[in-house]
Amino acid sequence: MSLTAEDIQTKQFHVRFRGFDVEEVDAFLERIAENYALLQDEKRLLKEQVDKLEMTIKEFHSQERTFQHAIISAQKIADEMMEKSRRESQEMLSAAEKKIERLRAAGKEEQETLQQQIKELRESKEKIKYDLKAYLQDYLNRLDRDPAAEENSPISLLQSDITESPGEVEKEDDLDSLYEKIDLPQEIDHTEEVKEKTQKAMARALIDDESLEPESEEERKNLTIPDLEGDMLFALDDPLDEEHEPKIAIDGHYDEDLLENVKVK
Repeated sequence: MSLTAEDIQTKQFHVRFRGFDVEEVDAFLERIAENYALLQDEKRLLKEQVDKLEMTIKEFHSQERTFQHAIISAQKIADEMMEKSRRESQEMLSAAEKKIERLRAAGKEEQETLQQQIKELRESKEKIKYDLKAYLQDYLNRLDRDPAAEENSPISLLQSDITESPGEVEKEDDLDSLYEKIDLPQEIDHTEEVKEKTQKAMARALIDDESLEPESEEERKNLTIPDLEGDMLFALDDPLDEEHEPKIAIDGHYDEDLLENVKVK
């Protein structure tokens, strides 16, 4: 049973012969009761403080656990973010390496294609050069072997279209007085030798055939070939028509002077 200040104050002692002084004992008990009351109040205050401190400690413990959970969560999130970043960086690096490999392979393939095209073009160039040299060498060899091959040269072939041989003049002697004017290409560069041969061949073909002389002055005028400064005249009638006799004259002359009247550009 606990002792209180009131118990101390109300405590009574039995008086015996030659016992203690009653007043002194009462005074001392009063002092003890007061001190005990103070101790009780102090104890109560201390208990309240202890309770408060315990509550504070509990709160701190709760906050500590919260902080610990927060720290653990933050660490976990940080670890997850680090892992995610590492994984994404690895994926990006892998994708970049694959793209680089694709671009490198495409570039190499394109380079090989271009090199192959360059090789083919060079081979084609060499083949064309070889064929052209062979063709020109063969043509020069033909000219050296057979002088008559000169007639097959481009100038001779073109001149053959302009100039008529005596046999061709005989076939074309059936021309009528109707002619078709044909312009010769101006870019053809005839040499003086070709002009001279052409004029002489035409004059020779006209002079050698006595049947070409016109029967009358009127027919001679109708059959005269005008000087067209390089233009040729061709008849549109059928040369196989036997009803027409070949009658051709150049300015009405049949001597060497007619060479000056035949002009070929």
